[in-house]
Amino acid sequence: ILAKENIQMSGTATALVARQGNGSLRDALSLLDQVISMSGEKITDDEVVASLGLTDRALIRQTLESFMEYDPNKALSVVSSVFEKGFDSKVYLTEIWEWIRNMIVYKHSPKKELVALSPDEISLMEGWLPNIETEELERWFDLLKSALMSMGRVEFPRYVIEVTYLKITRKSKQVMIQGLLDRLDQMEGKTGSS
Repeated sequence: ILAKENIQMSGTATALVARQGNGSLRDALSLLDQVISMSGEKITDDEVVASLGLTDRALIRQTLESFMEYDPNKALSVVSSVFEKGFDSKVYLTEIWEWIRNMIVYKHSPKKELVALSPDEISLMEGWLPNIETEELERWFDLLKSALMSMGRVEFPRYVIEVTYLKITRKSKQVMIQGLLDRLDQMEGKTGSS
């Protein structure tokens, strides 16, 4: 459709529109029409973000980097920017949650069609994935899901996001059951040999 109408739009911008369509071609086309009517024939990523009421892509990337780096100060700084710039906090948190979902799915099954991300976003994700355990991503996913569920019930959603991010950027001390069993075997081996 974009080629036929001579409309220039990046892969990232196209992926954003597709993602907001939530699997419905009709909804995605409606959103595309909305973006075109606001931006014309040459559409930038920022124009799509603004048209659809999404969060600045740089803030999304910085949030995810703060998680990967376990940097609470960076995470809180991004939250501050989100609120200072007037982005919708629930939309923002949903976008982060979707990113974590994409990372979990891609880590289990690296098929590009299973994640609604642009090639640039997939490349970014592929750089992060070797450095993070699936269990840790699942912990982040659950924390973000709980935060999203409570967003509508609290007077200050910023507090919910800040505390959630502090939990995420604190490395989990989970010890795998297999590791405990291995240690137990080693202990039994030592006591059995003495």
